[in-house]
Amino acid sequence: LAVVPDHTFDDAPEADVIVVPAIASPEDEAVVGFVRRRGARAGLVLSVCEGARVVARSGLLDGGTAATHFAAVDELDEAYQATRFVHGHRYVWSPPVLSTAGVSAALDGSLAAIALRVGDDAARETAEQLGIRWHRETDAAGSSARPPAHEIGFGDAWRLVTSYLQPWRRSEVALWLRDGSSEIAIAAVLDALPRTLRVAVTSVAGPRRVVTTRHGLRLIANETWAELGDRPLDRVFAVGPAPIDRSPRGDAVQAIGVPTPGAALDEVLAVVADEISPGHRRTVGAMLEYADAGAAGP
Repeated sequence: LAVVPDHTFDDAPEADVIVVPAIASPEDEAVVGFVRRRGARAGLVLSVCEGARVVARSGLLDGGTAATHFAAVDELDEAYQATRFVHGHRYVWSPPVLSTAGVSAALDGSLAAIALRVGDDAARETAEQLGIRWHRETDAAGSSARPPAHEIGFGDAWRLVTSYLQPWRRSEVALWLRDGSSEIAIAAVLDALPRTLRVAVTSVAGPRRVVTTRHGLRLIANETWAELGDRPLDRVFAVGPAPIDRSPRGDAVQAIGVPTPGAALDEVLAVVADEISPGHRRTVGAMLEYADAGAAGP
């Protein structure tokens, strides 16, 4: 899956909010420089998961407190001593940066950003529309509804090692991308299933590889249905905009996040529990810092 940008760093318009996700090359000075320049002028910088590597490198977190994925907290706290990285928070507001913990905490942080920009009512309404619960932090030192911090234990590590060492048990599934697909549901499938080390996911579209999501992102699928041909698949998932029973070549289709995008991660983790094991569900939920990795419900 690839994303088609609307602008380059050179011609991007001014923005009120700069979102910095985790990226493959957080030391890339072109990226760091853009965040440093534009973040200083923006009203809010939303650092998601290990996007904190970029934001910390930019200097915008100097003298502040920040969250990041639990597996990176200690490393970043040591590497960027001008910033205090903390465990156990869904997000931390340290102006001008609102930083989130790992992966699923991006939803809570995004709602907090909405609250900061346009008010609590708008954030609550957005959460209701999406079908998610806002795990809201009260301040940088406590939370009214914060779940416990996640960790990967010996059992989780053993589960992943054995999955990696059993390639014959791996399956391939397709994520069918259509115009109007939910971004939350797309992320749930693409981020959760491969973490099991038992599932490979290919994104498929057709007849064109480029699709436009519900809120205007242009995505490029790995392949079209024609390019996929007769290659066997273990399952096909579709992520909106409406339920559909069959793929263009006749595969049975399971809808994810339709009609409620906020239910997508629950639905994907239910597939993991049913098709692989409840233990894999717990492990993947912890890796995603899911607010309730051991039971249903966001």
